[in-house]
Amino acid sequence: MSEVWNVCPKEGLGPLEFGMTHAEVAEFENIMGPLDETTEEILPNGRVTQNEYRDSGSPTCSFENGILTHIGLRKSEIIDVKFQDVSIFNDNSQDVYSTLGRSAGAVYWHHNSVVMPSLCLELIGFVMEYSPKGKPPVFKSKTAGFTWPRLRLFKPGHLPFDEKNLIEISNEVA
Repeated sequence: MSEVWNVCPKEGLGPLEFGMTHAEVAEFENIMGPLDETTEEILPNGRVTQNEYRDSGSPTCSFENGILTHIGLRKSEIIDVKFQDVSIFNDNSQDVYSTLGRSAGAVYWHHNSVVMPSLCLELIGFVMEYSPKGKPPVFKSKTAGFTWPRLRLFKPGHLPFDEKNLIEISNEVA
C-alpha cells in the first residue's frame, strides 16, 4: 500500500474533507486515479447526490449541491484506511468493531451494516448476528468478519437513511 488515510469522524478521510468541491477532490487524482464515471442517485430522503467513481481501489466521492457529503471505500491496494491505528480492512473485524464502537458510544444495525451516527460512519457487510436487547453482537466467522466490506463516511447532517429504521445494538464484541 502506498498511502495510509486516517478516518476523521465528521471531517472526512485522509486528504478528502467534507465540503470540498469536485475540483478540490480532483486534485488527488495522482493517488485516486482519473475520473471513470459519474452517476446521479436520489437518496431515500429525496436529496440528489452525484457519485464520482475512479480506480477500483479509490474512494467513491458523492456530492450534493456541488460539495462532498459522502465517501465510500472498499479494501484497497493503494490506500490503507485507519482509525486510531487500527486498519479498517486489514485488522481483525472484532478489533475494528470494538475500537470504533468504544469511540462511537451508541451503535446501530441497519440492513447488514453497522451505523455509528456520532462518528458519521457506516460499516457495511459484517458477518455477524446482532441482539437489539443490548447483548454484544456475535461474529459468525473467526476468520472473515466481513462478506463485502465497505466503509461509508458522511458529512454531519447527511445521514443516508432514516434514523427511525436503526436498531440499537451493543458497542462491545462478544
